[in-house]
Amino acid sequence: MVNTSRHFPRIRDLVFCKHVPRSTKLKFPLTQVVYISSGLTLAISITCLGLSAHIVHVHRSDWGVGSPDWGSLALATSVISTVFLLSLYLLSIRRRGIGNAGFMARIPTELFLTFILWVLWLASGALIRDRHRNLSDYPGNIWRETRALEALSFTNFGLLYTYWVVLITLAGNASSRGGNHVWRSQANDFEWNHGNYSRGDGEKAGPIGRNGVVGTTGGHV
Repeated sequence: MVNTSRHFPRIRDLVFCKHVPRSTKLKFPLTQVVYISSGLTLAISITCLGLSAHIVHVHRSDWGVGSPDWGSLALATSVISTVFLLSLYLLSIRRRGIGNAGFMARIPTELFLTFILWVLWLASGALIRDRHRNLSDYPGNIWRETRALEALSFTNFGLLYTYWVVLITLAGNASSRGGNHVWRSQANDFEWNHGNYSRGDGEKAGPIGRNGVVGTTGGHV
Protein backbone atom coordinates (compact mmCIF):
# COMPACT_ATOMS: atom_id res chain seq x y z
CA MET A 1 0.00 0.00 0.00
CA VAL A 2 1.31 3.43 -0.97
CA ASN A 3 1.93 5.80 1.93
CA THR A 4 0.16 8.99 0.84
CA SER A 5 0.95 10.88 4.04
CA ARG A 6 4.27 11.96 2.54
CA HIS A 7 2.53 13.64 -0.39
CA PHE A 8 -0.72 15.00 0.97
CA PRO A 9 -1.19 16.89 4.27
CA ARG A 10 -3.82 15.71 6.68
CA ILE A 11 -7.02 17.72 7.06
CA ARG A 12 -6.18 18.17 10.74
CA ASP A 13 -2.88 19.83 9.80
CA LEU A 14 -4.69 22.27 7.52
CA VAL A 15 -7.36 23.21 10.03
CA PHE A 16 -4.90 23.76 12.89
CA CYS A 17 -2.38 25.62 10.70
CA LYS A 18 0.41 23.07 11.03
CA HIS A 19 3.26 23.17 8.55
CA VAL A 20 2.30 22.02 5.06
CA PRO A 21 5.20 21.04 2.74
CA ARG A 22 5.74 23.37 -0.19
CA SER A 23 5.63 20.43 -2.60
CA THR A 24 1.93 19.85 -1.97
CA LYS A 25 0.97 23.21 -3.52
CA LEU A 26 -2.17 23.11 -1.39
CA LYS A 27 -3.52 26.23 0.27
CA PHE A 28 -6.20 26.48 2.92
CA PRO A 29 -9.28 27.62 0.93
CA LEU A 30 -10.50 30.18 3.46
CA THR A 31 -11.02 32.81 0.76
CA GLN A 32 -13.39 30.49 -1.08
CA VAL A 33 -15.15 29.62 2.18
CA VAL A 34 -15.59 33.33 2.96
CA TYR A 35 -17.08 34.13 -0.44
CA ILE A 36 -19.36 31.08 -0.56
CA SER A 37 -20.69 31.48 2.97
CA SER A 38 -21.07 35.26 2.59
CA GLY A 39 -22.84 34.88 -0.75
CA LEU A 40 -25.22 32.27 0.61
CA THR A 41 -25.90 34.31 3.75
CA LEU A 42 -26.50 37.42 1.64
CA ALA A 43 -28.96 35.57 -0.62
CA ILE A 44 -30.86 34.25 2.41
CA SER A 45 -30.84 37.72 4.01
CA ILE A 46 -32.35 39.29 0.89
CA THR A 47 -35.00 36.54 0.78
CA CYS A 48 -35.82 37.13 4.45
CA LEU A 49 -35.96 40.86 3.75
CA GLY A 50 -38.67 40.30 1.16
CA LEU A 51 -40.63 37.85 3.32
CA SER A 52 -40.54 39.97 6.47
CA ALA A 53 -41.37 43.17 4.56
CA HIS A 54 -44.42 41.49 3.02
CA ILE A 55 -45.57 40.12 6.39
CA VAL A 56 -45.20 43.53 8.05
CA HIS A 57 -47.04 45.18 5.15
CA VAL A 58 -49.95 42.72 5.41
CA HIS A 59 -50.26 43.31 9.15
CA ARG A 60 -50.22 47.10 8.87
CA SER A 61 -52.05 47.78 5.60
CA ASP A 62 -54.39 44.85 4.97
CA TRP A 63 -55.28 43.89 8.53
CA GLY A 64 -54.97 47.32 10.13
CA VAL A 65 -52.95 46.07 13.09
CA GLY A 66 -49.46 46.89 14.28
CA SER A 67 -46.37 45.11 13.03
CA PRO A 68 -45.63 41.87 14.90
CA ASP A 69 -42.48 42.00 17.00
CA TRP A 70 -41.01 38.94 15.28
CA GLY A 71 -41.66 40.43 11.84
CA SER A 72 -40.02 43.73 12.76
CA LEU A 73 -37.00 41.95 14.25
CA ALA A 74 -36.58 39.75 11.16
CA LEU A 75 -36.90 42.81 8.91
CA ALA A 76 -34.28 44.78 10.86
CA THR A 77 -31.93 41.79 11.00
CA SER A 78 -32.24 41.27 7.24
CA VAL A 79 -31.43 44.90 6.51
CA ILE A 80 -28.43 44.93 8.88
CA SER A 81 -27.08 41.66 7.45
CA THR A 82 -27.45 42.82 3.85
CA VAL A 83 -25.68 46.13 4.51
CA PHE A 84 -22.88 44.48 6.51
CA LEU A 85 -22.17 41.71 4.01
CA LEU A 86 -22.15 44.05 1.02
CA SER A 87 -19.89 46.52 2.85
CA LEU A 88 -17.50 43.76 3.93
CA TYR A 89 -17.29 42.42 0.38
CA LEU A 90 -16.53 45.85 -1.08
CA LEU A 91 -13.92 46.58 1.60
CA SER A 92 -12.20 43.23 1.10
CA ILE A 93 -11.88 43.87 -2.64
CA ARG A 94 -10.69 47.44 -2.18
CA ARG A 95 -8.00 46.59 0.38
CA ARG A 96 -6.88 43.18 -0.89
CA GLY A 97 -3.12 42.83 -0.84
CA ILE A 98 -2.59 45.82 1.47
CA GLY A 99 -0.39 44.93 4.46
CA ASN A 100 -2.60 46.12 7.32
CA ALA A 101 -6.30 46.02 6.60
CA GLY A 102 -8.52 48.98 7.41
CA PHE A 103 -10.35 48.89 10.73
CA MET A 104 -13.66 47.74 9.24
CA ALA A 105 -11.98 44.93 7.27
CA ARG A 106 -9.85 43.56 10.11
CA ILE A 107 -10.53 40.15 11.58
CA PRO A 108 -11.49 41.43 15.10
CA THR A 109 -14.09 43.78 13.60
CA GLU A 110 -15.44 41.02 11.39
CA LEU A 111 -15.64 38.66 14.37
CA PHE A 112 -17.52 41.23 16.47
CA LEU A 113 -20.03 42.11 13.74
CA THR A 114 -20.53 38.46 12.80
CA PHE A 115 -21.23 37.70 16.46
CA ILE A 116 -23.91 40.42 16.51
CA LEU A 117 -25.48 39.01 13.34
CA TRP A 118 -25.72 35.39 14.46
CA VAL A 119 -27.22 36.50 17.76
CA LEU A 120 -29.85 38.54 15.87
CA TRP A 121 -30.68 35.66 13.52
CA LEU A 122 -30.94 33.24 16.42
CA ALA A 123 -33.26 35.65 18.24
CA SER A 124 -35.39 36.10 15.10
CA GLY A 125 -35.85 32.38 14.55
CA ALA A 126 -36.50 31.69 18.23
CA LEU A 127 -39.07 34.51 18.48
CA ILE A 128 -40.98 33.25 15.44
CA ARG A 129 -41.03 29.74 16.86
CA ASP A 130 -42.23 31.07 20.21
CA ARG A 131 -45.12 32.90 18.48
CA HIS A 132 -46.26 29.84 16.48
CA ARG A 133 -49.10 29.18 18.91
CA ASN A 134 -50.53 32.61 17.99
CA LEU A 135 -50.26 32.06 14.22
CA SER A 136 -52.60 29.09 13.78
CA ASP A 137 -55.41 31.29 12.40
CA TYR A 138 -53.22 33.00 9.80
CA PRO A 139 -54.11 32.57 6.09
CA GLY A 140 -52.22 29.83 4.30
CA ASN A 141 -49.82 32.08 2.39
CA ILE A 142 -48.80 34.10 5.47
CA TRP A 143 -48.40 30.89 7.48
CA ARG A 144 -46.09 29.43 4.83
CA GLU A 145 -44.08 32.65 4.60
CA THR A 146 -43.72 32.71 8.37
CA ARG A 147 -42.48 29.13 8.48
CA ALA A 148 -40.04 29.84 5.65
CA LEU A 149 -38.82 32.94 7.49
CA GLU A 150 -38.20 30.86 10.61
CA ALA A 151 -36.28 28.18 8.71
CA LEU A 152 -34.14 30.71 6.85
CA SER A 153 -33.41 32.61 10.07
CA PHE A 154 -32.03 29.47 11.70
CA THR A 155 -30.10 28.66 8.50
CA ASN A 156 -28.39 32.05 8.55
CA PHE A 157 -27.65 31.60 12.23
CA GLY A 158 -25.98 28.26 11.51
CA LEU A 159 -23.88 29.65 8.64
CA LEU A 160 -22.70 32.72 10.54
CA TYR A 161 -22.05 30.85 13.78
CA THR A 162 -20.01 28.15 12.01
CA TYR A 163 -17.93 30.74 10.16
CA TRP A 164 -17.42 32.72 13.38
CA VAL A 165 -16.18 29.65 15.27
CA VAL A 166 -13.82 28.62 12.45
CA LEU A 167 -12.40 32.13 12.03
CA ILE A 168 -11.83 32.79 15.75
CA THR A 169 -10.22 29.34 16.12
CA LEU A 170 -7.83 29.88 13.21
CA ALA A 171 -6.98 33.45 14.27
CA GLY A 172 -6.34 32.41 17.87
CA ASN A 173 -4.18 29.51 16.73
CA ALA A 174 -2.14 31.73 14.40
CA SER A 175 -1.69 34.32 17.16
CA SER A 176 -0.49 31.68 19.62
CA ARG A 177 2.18 30.63 17.09
CA GLY A 178 3.56 34.15 16.87
CA GLY A 179 1.38 35.58 14.13
CA ASN A 180 0.09 38.52 16.15
CA HIS A 181 -0.35 40.49 12.92
CA VAL A 182 -3.39 38.30 12.25
CA TRP A 183 -5.43 40.82 14.27
CA ARG A 184 -4.45 43.57 11.81
CA SER A 185 -5.21 41.51 8.72
CA GLN A 186 -8.34 40.56 6.84
CA ALA A 187 -9.45 36.95 6.64
CA ASN A 188 -9.02 36.39 2.90
CA ASP A 189 -5.54 38.00 2.82
CA PHE A 190 -3.84 36.22 5.71
CA GLU A 191 -1.43 33.30 5.07
CA TRP A 192 -3.16 30.65 7.18
CA ASN A 193 -0.93 27.77 6.05
CA HIS A 194 2.24 28.96 7.77
CA GLY A 195 2.80 26.94 10.91
CA ASN A 196 5.22 29.38 12.57
CA TYR A 197 5.50 33.16 12.56
CA SER A 198 8.19 35.56 13.71
CA ARG A 199 7.13 37.76 16.61
CA GLY A 200 7.26 41.50 16.63
CA ASP A 201 7.44 42.78 13.06
CA GLY A 202 4.73 40.54 11.63
CA GLU A 203 7.06 38.80 9.13
CA LYS A 204 6.07 35.20 8.62
CA ALA A 205 8.69 32.64 9.53
CA GLY A 206 9.44 29.64 7.41
CA PRO A 207 9.25 25.98 8.35
CA ILE A 208 11.31 24.57 11.18
CA GLY A 209 14.45 22.79 10.04
CA ARG A 210 15.95 19.58 11.38
CA ASN A 211 18.03 21.48 13.93
CA GLY A 212 14.94 23.18 15.32
CA VAL A 213 15.99 26.49 13.76
CA VAL A 214 13.24 28.57 12.22
CA GLY A 215 14.00 29.96 8.80
CA THR A 216 12.48 32.87 6.87
CA THR A 217 9.79 32.65 4.24
CA GLY A 218 12.45 32.43 1.59
CA GLY A 219 12.78 28.66 1.87
CA HIS A 220 13.62 25.68 4.01
CA VAL A 221 16.43 25.75 6.54
